[in-house]
Amino acid sequence: RHTSPKDRLESEGILAKALPIQELDSLPSFALVKEATDDLADITRNFNSAENPKFVVVIDNSASILQGIDSVDFNELLIGVLAICDGMKLNNYDISFRSLDNNLADLTALPFDVDVTNLQKVFQSIQSDFEGQNLHGVLLVSDGIYNQGISPAFASYPFQIFTIGVGDTIPKRD
Repeated sequence: RHTSPKDRLESEGILAKALPIQELDSLPSFALVKEATDDLADITRNFNSAENPKFVVVIDNSASILQGIDSVDFNELLIGVLAICDGMKLNNYDISFRSLDNNLADLTALPFDVDVTNLQKVFQSIQSDFEGQNLHGVLLVSDGIYNQGISPAFASYPFQIFTIGVGDTIPKRD
């Protein structure tokens, strides 16, 4: 049995999405074009719904941090980081804070007692948590000393990593 394009489109439920026209048999592709146009409009609406850009600040809270910088100097540095974040918030950025071992709610109560510094784990966690989101970058405040995971210099991530290095650049003598 031969079915007309109109019958085929009605049986597949596609015709219901098309605008009514008198002679659909003479324009069998109209319903398909209409369905694709509707789908494209939905995608465009979702794409155009503005999602604020996101930025993550990672504070290295390993024990080695306070061995290389005075706590007063580090607190001043954190105040500067918070000022940068306030400026970003004025430009509609959503800011998240993390330490090496968890998400941060309060920078002032951050203990510097983590024995393991695995920057790879932190960056992979951020990559996973912000997948498909508008992540503009990560600011890492660290002494750069890591003792687990791959060196950040040899890893690739889908976001920019900005760094503020803290500590002393002169190696300690035995």
